[in-house]
Formats: sequence, structure tokens, C-alpha cells
Amino acid sequence: MARLYPLGEVRTSPFLEAGMSFNMGGTSTTTLTFGDETEVYRTEKLMTPVATLAVGMRQSMGPLYLGVRGGWGFRLREDNWRTSDGRDPNLLDDLDIAASQHGGLLFSLTLGVTLF
Repeated sequence: MARLYPLGEVRTSPFLEAGMSFNMGGTSTTTLTFGDETEVYRTEKLMTPVATLAVGMRQSMGPLYLGVRGGWGFRLREDNWRTSDGRDPNLLDDLDIAASQHGGLLFSLTLGVTLF
């Protein structure tokens, strides 16, 4: 992540931010049981790079600071999942994939300490 403070070192300063993050992936398992039959579906989420852009404001309060930021994460890989058996995803897979995708709206509120 890199931040640009266009006003320099002032007590209240807006900033522009650009960065990169990586979702390292993982595996999801869905188990469906119908009567005596049980089916297990596995979906693998692959490593996904995400570029981030944000704007924010930082308020210095002595050695402490308060910051707020908003922006967007742009997923750089759309084919970042696959099913273990090569099938198309079912409804539960689709919900899991959509809920755990990296990227989208970013918002943060930060309270920190400046060391130097």
C-alpha cells in the first residue's frame, strides 16, 4: 500500500491510497443430505490478486491519529474458483463463492499511534 498526502504534514490531511492485496484461497465443503443419501461438494478458491484504490482523511492528535477511508477493491482474476469434480457450481456453491469473493467496497476507521 502507498499513500499520497497532497497537503504534506498537516494536522488534518486528506490522502489518496493505492495498494495490492492477495486472497490466498481455501476450500469450502457443502454437504447435502436427502433421506439416506448424502452428497459432499467441494469448491476450491484459488489465489486472487486485488488492486485497491481509496481516498481518506487523517487527523493527528499528538502521538495518536484517527483515520477514515473509503474505496474499491478490483479483483484481477475472475476465474478464481473451481469445483473438485469439474461440475458447474450448484446454488450453495454460488452463494459461497459470491459471499467470499475478494474485492468490492472498502471502508475503514482507524485509531493508531505514530512512532516517529
